[in-house]
Amino acid sequence: MNPALLQELTSALIRDYDFKERKGWLQSGKCPDCSKKELFANSSSPWTLRCGRENKCGWIGSSKELYPEIFEGFNKRYKPTQENPNATADAYLMYQRGFDIDRIKGWYEQGNFWRQNADKGTATVRFWLDEKHTVHMERLVEEVTITEEGGEKKKRKAHFQWLAPRALVAASNTGDQGR
Repeated sequence: MNPALLQELTSALIRDYDFKERKGWLQSGKCPDCSKKELFANSSSPWTLRCGRENKCGWIGSSKELYPEIFEGFNKRYKPTQENPNATADAYLMYQRGFDIDRIKGWYEQGNFWRQNADKGTATVRFWLDEKHTVHMERLVEEVTITEEGGEKKKRKAHFQWLAPRALVAASNTGDQGR
């Protein structure tokens, strides 16, 4: 986990749940369900919080659900640089989706999604689905709302695109569909 993100999350957890840090664990936090001081989480990766009273309470919570603001805003917080043009995509895959990006480097690249009828643009994580790079799937880093003809609004999280080879594009322009 990114040290800055871990520090931000740990500070919020200690502040809001009154945790004590001991030997790699956040312990003795106040459970939001039963109010007992039995809440705990791993301090190096506090993704999941659990109440230690499994038989009487058993509450389990996700730090992403409790603090969505810490895990959002990747377009602003992690801007691409010359040294790392995939910075936004890397951050999204690591912090929002939980991937070890060292294991999947080269499988993806950062792209952009923008439509005139969208409420905003966003960075994407683009996965090429063929060797010639003509078909790809993009996961949008931030959800986008598209306004369809007629005013209907649809939320979009992903985008698929097929880039037609030039021979097919030329044939479609002349009316010959490769027959």
